[in-house]
Amino acid sequence: MIIKAWIIVFLYGTALYTTDAQIQSWTLPNVSGATGTDTTPIDINEDQPVGATSTTIVAVPGDSDTISSYELITAGTPFSVTTSAGVLTLDSALDYETTTSYILEVKVVDSASYSGTATFTIAVGDVNEAPTFTSTSFTACVADASTAGQSVTTLTATDQDIGDTITYSIASGDTNGDFTFSGSELQVSSGKTLDMSSTATYTLVIHAVDDGSPAETGSTTLTVTVGSCSSATALAVSIMMTLMALVVSLY
Repeated sequence: MIIKAWIIVFLYGTALYTTDAQIQSWTLPNVSGATGTDTTPIDINEDQPVGATSTTIVAVPGDSDTISSYELITAGTPFSVTTSAGVLTLDSALDYETTTSYILEVKVVDSASYSGTATFTIAVGDVNEAPTFTSTSFTACVADASTAGQSVTTLTATDQDIGDTITYSIASGDTNGDFTFSGSELQVSSGKTLDMSSTATYTLVIHAVDDGSPAETGSTTLTVTVGSCSSATALAVSIMMTLMALVVSLY
């Protein structure tokens, strides 16, 4: 009888013990067991805003346990993981052109002090980005009576997306079609002769459009002065534009 009693106690104790087991698996990332690597990347596009929480790490504890904490072990990434819920949070902007992927390792601890780690990859998705100019406004001067083909200025926008082709155009401010683009160079249009007495200043909104999908547009403002393009005139125009920008910023 004593032997049978000990057997019962042993089996009962074993049953209680086995319900308090180590981390069973991870459902995101997909890892079998307490520790392992998920070879299927989690995709996050580079245009996700800072603070985005689109992914939650989930570990499966033993039968009678609960998850106590999550911890991102990997340092130096733009991500963090909330301790209580395992929410993967974007702490700084992603840039596909700089870094296309990150390898992260997350540690989990359950209520019985068992732990496990999961390693997985974040694949940064490339998103088409708009071309950008070096400034929101530019100035140029062209001589009075300039005719077709006369160069006014060259504007250059840059595009982070490698291989994109940029097309330049005048979105507004050129009511009579006095200007046209040849590549990135603004010229006097065919059949036109500029007349300072008619129009001394043009304020043109310039667009730079890439050929991505979907196409994206960058813009800047170009003020063109028609007349004497001496250094003194150019300086006066520059001062005028600076004062205008200052006044706008005050309101």
